[in-house]
Amino acid sequence: MSDPMSLGWGPATIEVYRSDDQVGVHAFNHELATVSGRERSLRFARARLDWFRLQLPAGASQEVVFDDRGQDVEEAARAEIRAALPVPVTFLSETSGGVQPPR
Repeated sequence: MSDPMSLGWGPATIEVYRSDDQVGVHAFNHELATVSGRERSLRFARARLDWFRLQLPAGASQEVVFDDRGQDVEEAARAEIRAALPVPVTFLSETSGGVQPPR
């Protein structure tokens, strides 16, 4: 498999940028209930985080929000995803139903 950073993606826009605390928030609606779905999602999320590290202002950080509502995602799978990504991760199924980015 080729290195995603070698694909020349060009400029991109993040879903939400909170300028008050310099955080870029990625929102993903991926299939997470299966191992193969999680593997694809993590591969995508890692590449996106890497790419946006080059796109965001210096000193900015990143967070990920997964809209997993309506899916049967086990807690162990959520823990696996959190451990695999180097940024804070929120799952909307664990919130009160709102779509507020994590802080």
